[in-house]
Amino acid sequence: SLANIDDVVNKIRLKIRRLDDDIRTVVRGQTNVGQDGRQALEEAQIAIQQLFGKIKDIKDKAEKSEQMVHTAKRSQKQELFFFFL
Repeated sequence: SLANIDDVVNKIRLKIRRLDDDIRTVVRGQTNVGQDGRQALEEAQIAIQQLFGKIKDIKDKAEKSEQMVHTAKRSQKQELFFFFL
């Protein structure tokens, strides 16, 4: 009946307001998640760059150590050669 139409309209308006609030909350949450995700990605990229830097340093030190070992072996071979001469 039309006698209850105002109550029905008010209930529908209330539901619409609640849905609008819910939608706004979800949209804000998604925006925050997006920003958090971008920040996490940037932090991960920085960490990866630092890791690659450390790996490069380790590789450089390993190469220098290897060169020192070869130099030491060559020197020992020369000393032994001259010793037996």
